[in-house]
Amino acid sequence: MDLLEANPNVDGETLFEASYQRLLPEFQALPPDKTLRLNLEVTPAVSKVLGVVAGLRKYRDEISRRLVDFDLVRFDKVEDYAKALAHANTVCVTAVRREDGLRALYDEGLRLRETLHSDVRALVARGLLDAVTIKNLAGPNGHKNVAVDLQILAQVAKDNFSEIEGNCAIQRSEIEHAQKLASRILRVVGGRAQNPARAAEAVDLRNRVFTLLLRAYEDARRAIIYLRWDDGDADSIAPSLYKGRNGGRKKAIVAEPAAPNAAPDNETNASVETLGPFLQ
Repeated sequence: MDLLEANPNVDGETLFEASYQRLLPEFQALPPDKTLRLNLEVTPAVSKVLGVVAGLRKYRDEISRRLVDFDLVRFDKVEDYAKALAHANTVCVTAVRREDGLRALYDEGLRLRETLHSDVRALVARGLLDAVTIKNLAGPNGHKNVAVDLQILAQVAKDNFSEIEGNCAIQRSEIEHAQKLASRILRVVGGRAQNPARAAEAVDLRNRVFTLLLRAYEDARRAIIYLRWDDGDADSIAPSLYKGRNGGRKKAIVAEPAAPNAAPDNETNASVETLGPFLQ
């Protein structure tokens, strides 16, 4: 079977990003003091919610009839919240672990710097260049230093090319490449300086999505516990999102408020804090 052949079971799925983008204004509007810190594993939690949401919907009419003040708008968003959390987690992980290729650029730049430096020093020794032209080299340590030195060495070679051509191995193409490489290194270094801010923003948004999902799902769980109390099967209909914790007759679990400018983490936070029964 062709791996790209359409599967009708897959074609019916909606993109996680679509849910995220549709509800983004709601996530952004959540006040910081109402935002909770993620304290569970995202992927198992999302999978659990998506696995039971169809079963939850079967009780929607009964919830509407028997729980007159229940927030059905929030209830109807449970699946969207779960999908949005999956996407928010992907955005967060990729923002934290972004690969920018700086190491490879630095290694190439360092090699080219040493080659050009060696050639220019030889030209200085032969009296074809003035030693002052390379007096202000920054040195080989550090991304910015290498970028600066590439620019200086390339410019010295370019300005004096008519005098040095044929007396060394430096080529015009090599000079241009050194200039472009320096520009690229500085661009990536500048982008990396902004990465912590992007990562912190991604973490904050993930916490906001998690907060709204947890509120909506815990509301649904409490409703199911009430409706199915005598049957005792609420946990099979709406299981806890926290592994190893049994359902509604025991103390509820909650997350703590997210700290401002929280540092990026992996998919989970280490601790599971205590949460009150109502997430207003």
